[in-house]
Amino acid sequence: MQYLIDQIGAIVIASFLVLMVTTSNLRTNEFSSEILYSTLTQNEANELNNIISKDFNKIGYGITGEAIKSADSNCIQFKTDYISPLYPEGDGIADEIHYYVGSVSEMSETQNPNDMPLYRDLNNNKRILLGRVTKFNLAFFDKMGE
Repeated sequence: MQYLIDQIGAIVIASFLVLMVTTSNLRTNEFSSEILYSTLTQNEANELNNIISKDFNKIGYGITGEAIKSADSNCIQFKTDYISPLYPEGDGIADEIHYYVGSVSEMSETQNPNDMPLYRDLNNNKRILLGRVTKFNLAFFDKMGE
């Protein structure tokens, strides 16, 4: 009889140990997924920042006259002599770059319901999806900084 109680006790303890290890493994996998998603999002944001900073720093580069064609709180269209690896100094031809956001419905497959696509057009012929944003608000200042 004692042998049977020992066996049942050993099975119960082993079951708890297996359950604890399995739960620990599931939580570790979940935590790893969250870290990976966070890292990917941060990398995407950094790349997006680099592209926007590079383009916005070159607004009006090599252009005579008005450089900004149109602008409002969530889109901007401007002229620049676009710098590319092929033309590191620009090609001497005025290019138009247009940044704008799409609608939330275009990003329905993402986990965040507020995601919107951020697009960039170069010379009105090549729409490129740069990434996803939840906000894209632009503020403008005049010559006096106001």
